[in-house]
Amino acid sequence: MDDQKNIDQNRFYTILLFSSVFILYLPTFYKLYMWWESDVNYNHGIIIPLAAIYLIWKKRDILKTLRAESYTPGIYLILVGIIFYFIGIRIEFLRIAIFSFFSVLFGLLLYFYGKEVTRELLFPICFLLLMIPIPYIDGLTLPLKLFASMVSAGFIKLIGIPVIRNGNLIYLKNFTFEVATSCSGLKSIVLVTTVGIFYAYIMQKSLSRRLFISISSIFIAIVANISRIVLTALVSYYFGEKLAFKFTHDFSGIFVFIIAGAMLVITGEAVNWIFREKTTGY
Repeated sequence: MDDQKNIDQNRFYTILLFSSVFILYLPTFYKLYMWWESDVNYNHGIIIPLAAIYLIWKKRDILKTLRAESYTPGIYLILVGIIFYFIGIRIEFLRIAIFSFFSVLFGLLLYFYGKEVTRELLFPICFLLLMIPIPYIDGLTLPLKLFASMVSAGFIKLIGIPVIRNGNLIYLKNFTFEVATSCSGLKSIVLVTTVGIFYAYIMQKSLSRRLFISISSIFIAIVANISRIVLTALVSYYFGEKLAFKFTHDFSGIFVFIIAGAMLVITGEAVNWIFREKTTGY
């Protein structure tokens, strides 16, 4: 009876403490949400916590089998995290406040549930790091625009369509296409890489395979974005500027995601086939 009472009491204090931490960080989470809303490269940010929750839910059976043992040094991570949280708030540096949350969260997990549970939840929690906008990432926009323009113009010329490129402008006989900031591929890289890491973790068991697919997703995003530019040029050349404009504004984003998704699946299957070949010796 006393044991059950102690278990219920510990559960109550655990829920209370985790809830208190969530309430403490609520203003920071709200600011992060507003950051996502204002940054076109991170409009998908809200999906990342939901994906992390799904990953934890998938591990529910494994977590039930693990022994929860308090690991006292977790308190130090909690204290360090709270200190940096207030430093971040004080100097109005949102990234410091956000990163402090991970220190507090890992500290709580270690203190209440121990190293085994924390180790099992390592990836789902670290996956949340992808929701934090990367500093100075906008500096990649111009190089990506120029690269996408150069490769796209080269491919268009290769298939026999007359084309002239000047910087990020692609001139066809009936259409001038500007590879604008929205077509640089930066948003695609951020989104597709996030999806690629999630897909690799779900579909693969080996760390090397997961890393390969995750890194490949960067190149897949670039290829998908170039495919969009080339297809827009082809539509304008054969069907006119009006249809090309409609495609660019209405369907090009969906097109990139479909192409990238298909390439991710093909890459995953190719990796499985290669490793199966090596294992079986066929």
